[in-house]
Amino acid sequence: MEVVQILCVFSVIALSKAFKLASTDSCPNTDGIGGFCVFDPSKNCVNQDQCPSGYKCCPYGCGSQCLAVTVNFHHLGSCHAQMTGTLGAKSCGHDQACQTNEKCCSGHCVAVRKFSAFKLASTDSCPNTDGIVGICVFDPSRNCVNQDQCPSGYKCCPYGCGSQCLAVTVNFQHLGSCHAHMTGTLGAKSCGHDQACQTNEKCCSGHCVAVRKFSVNVLNPITNQ
Repeated sequence: MEVVQILCVFSVIALSKAFKLASTDSCPNTDGIGGFCVFDPSKNCVNQDQCPSGYKCCPYGCGSQCLAVTVNFHHLGSCHAQMTGTLGAKSCGHDQACQTNEKCCSGHCVAVRKFSAFKLASTDSCPNTDGIVGICVFDPSRNCVNQDQCPSGYKCCPYGCGSQCLAVTVNFQHLGSCHAHMTGTLGAKSCGHDQACQTNEKCCSGHCVAVRKFSVNVLNPITNQ
């Protein structure tokens, strides 16, 4: 009986040395990996609230990004939803041998989700209007004072010398539909996703297309300015 107990103790010690339990949502090792050295608001995060479920704001290169995380060595995702094949993939015996966005599927490390995700944007975030000249004389039909003066999908944002009701984004998904685009794609900016376009545009068939107005007239204009 004593021999069995001793063997059990040694087995536990051996296992604890072989596999240290990971903290829930532990950041992946990114030592030696280069990242963005110029802050990119669509990729670089400041806190965990900016990252989607299954990702954590972790050090990456010069800053931090929302990276795929592990939970007690069990990598999130499913082999049934694999994003890549196994040709040339790293051999493995368990998930821990793979990147945090991969799972050990049929003896090979397979990517089942993205390693780095776009961070969540604040709902109704104002577009960047640095360097854009607006109206410097108060126009009650165009300049807003508070959010109540702007229609749905628009926000009272800084614009030139004052504020106007500007098109806003919601979690990087630009509002509007490509089916209702207002302009063609001739000479339009190329894109791979909505974030590459103005807030009143969507990425339609690889080009930024205006699907609504960038600035609209205010509701209930104030006339006693």
